[in-house]
Amino acid sequence: MPPAHFGWLGNYLVVKRISTQPNFHSTYLAFLDKLGEYGKGLVESILQSVYLNVGKLLRLPTITTSTSERSLLKVSERRERALMKTRIRGIN
Repeated sequence: MPPAHFGWLGNYLVVKRISTQPNFHSTYLAFLDKLGEYGKGLVESILQSVYLNVGKLLRLPTITTSTSERSLLKVSERRERALMKTRIRGIN
């Protein structure tokens, strides 16, 4: 896959897969690890999508009253921590 498509794939993974399937986070991290150096652009795209979507959730007027929207935010926090671990492993 050309790196030009990483933005789309990163957003797809965040919105359709990672945020809705917390049990598979380790699988997605293993996938990113297997990509190695080539996948760093994809990791960046995923993080960018996470930040964008967390910002959208925080701006929702119902974030203080809706437990389902708050749970999405908690999943996003876990996802970000897991991705940061992957980035740190890649640096070492």
